[in-house]
Amino acid sequence: MTVDDLKTLIALLETEHVGRTAVRIGVSQPAISQSLKRLRKTFADEILVRTNHRMAATEQMKSRLPELRRALADFETAMRPASDQESQNFSGEFNIAIDGNLAFQFLPAFVYRA
Repeated sequence: MTVDDLKTLIALLETEHVGRTAVRIGVSQPAISQSLKRLRKTFADEILVRTNHRMAATEQMKSRLPELRRALADFETAMRPASDQESQNFSGEFNIAIDGNLAFQFLPAFVYRA
């Protein structure tokens, strides 16, 4: 399961509509239908079922929606670049290897930024 699949699954559960999910995600409706087919196999669940006049999320998947949202939020947090504040608080030692001729060109600017 990919992150895109997770985003699609969450959108499907929130909208309970393949077409609205396609618009939200920015892909075609057939692409969402194919994702839904894969997700049904992955979760061994229908995910969305047809009722009288609309689609509805299954109870099992409705109950998992908060967990799925947390998983996506955790992933996005983990992939977020370090903030300027975090990088300014770096403490430690590191070594730079540079050719002597290049050191005169690049090292003063590097040291100035530090």
